[in-house]
Amino acid sequence: MEEIEVLQPKNTDGNPTKGEKNRKPLVISIVFIFILLGIAGGLYYLYTGQQEENDENTAYLILEDNESLDDYEAYLKHFPNGLHAEEVKERYNRLQKMYSEWRGLAIGGTRYEYERFKKNYSNSILAYQCDIKIDSLDWIAAMEDGSPEAIATYIEEHPNGRYLSEASIAQEKISEAQPSDEEKIAIEMALSTFFKAFGNNDEETLNTCITPVMTKFLSKSNATKVDVAGIIARTYNEHIKSCRFALNNDYAIKKSRNEAGETVYHVSFSTDQYIERDNEGKTFGSYTAEATLTEQFKISSLTMTEASRR
Repeated sequence: MEEIEVLQPKNTDGNPTKGEKNRKPLVISIVFIFILLGIAGGLYYLYTGQQEENDENTAYLILEDNESLDDYEAYLKHFPNGLHAEEVKERYNRLQKMYSEWRGLAIGGTRYEYERFKKNYSNSILAYQCDIKIDSLDWIAAMEDGSPEAIATYIEEHPNGRYLSEASIAQEKISEAQPSDEEKIAIEMALSTFFKAFGNNDEETLNTCITPVMTKFLSKSNATKVDVAGIIARTYNEHIKSCRFALNNDYAIKKSRNEAGETVYHVSFSTDQYIERDNEGKTFGSYTAEATLTEQFKISSLTMTEASRR
């Protein structure tokens, strides 16, 4: 069987027909479009990849000197396999540990615990919070102690402390409450004279040492000079040959002002009593005493508590 040849129609001059001429540009156009799409796709891929890298770098830069857990979580959520992902995870875990420890301290940390936290996380913004906490704790301790040394220590250790103004005021008040050396000598002389007269049952000298009415003398309130002399006289009997008091050099003196603006001295001290007698009975007594003296160094109150005897 003979193969039939299909002949394309041609013009009489032998050139391609009009249909042939139209198909060639169409094929070229389709090929060109595919090339353009490939280039566009490649460019888009490069662009999106570059954009993602830029976004990651921006997110990473946000974390610089940043201790917000939310920002770290946002980075890890959007860039779990990012260039800095491992580093960010480590920093995130450290921050979680730090905040967990801080929550424990906030309940009631000690000075030592805040110092340790500050040492472990010295670059954290919480290190500054530790300084604030330590400052407060040191001020509370200084106020509870109340001594000039404690206030001075606070001022020395916290030259820019939050309570520096209060510390300066407290220091001034403490200074005002401290008697001068001359005042201390006058107070010691007044007490020494009184107890010597007490031991000798010397009513005349006793009257020169006390106010007309003592707010308290031993167990007696609002005791007049007559009351004081009578109480002392009753401590003696025919069996007691002598009595003397030895004041110990352990005076604690505070100075203040009363409602009338007058200076008042409050004195704590101890004294020992020695009794010579001709019968069985008490021969020794040790006492803690509290006395109040006026600015004229007159005793306006005196109480004594026996600590031991024999």
